[in-house]
Amino acid sequence: MSQLSLVSSSAPSFPPLAYKGTPVLTTEMLAQAYEVTPKQIRQNFANNRERFIEGKHYFSLSGEELKGFRLCVENFDSQISTKVRVLILYTDRGCARHAKSLNTDRAWDMYELLEETFFRVARPEPAPVPSPISRRTDPERKALTAIINTWVGMAPIHYASA
Repeated sequence: MSQLSLVSSSAPSFPPLAYKGTPVLTTEMLAQAYEVTPKQIRQNFANNRERFIEGKHYFSLSGEELKGFRLCVENFDSQISTKVRVLILYTDRGCARHAKSLNTDRAWDMYELLEETFFRVARPEPAPVPSPISRRTDPERKALTAIINTWVGMAPIHYASA
């Protein structure tokens, strides 16, 4: 059995949380995932502050921005204390920075699991790009069809494959 499957059986589950379309975890969520205390996460962040870039590794919310975020998040009280005056939200890159600087096996295993599950599920799928052929004019379509027909006639492939 792989190490990841052992970890996933005891992995905490978090409700999806996003800020500006980016999946994030709070300090408390990250501490729970890495099996450390929130105080250790805060200390690690303070000790390595120069290695964390706001907007890339974390978001710091306070004042009106925090109030607005509270209004947008369902079940806010069950996720984040209402007494919080400054809320740090870690992106997947910020979580990786913590895993590196905490450097515990659990932190690395949990980060791998977060990569495979939470951060991939919470990201919205990009909108499908329409096929460029649908924008072709009739003469262009006829020319492309003729090229494909010639190709299929010369090569031993099926028309749908071409």
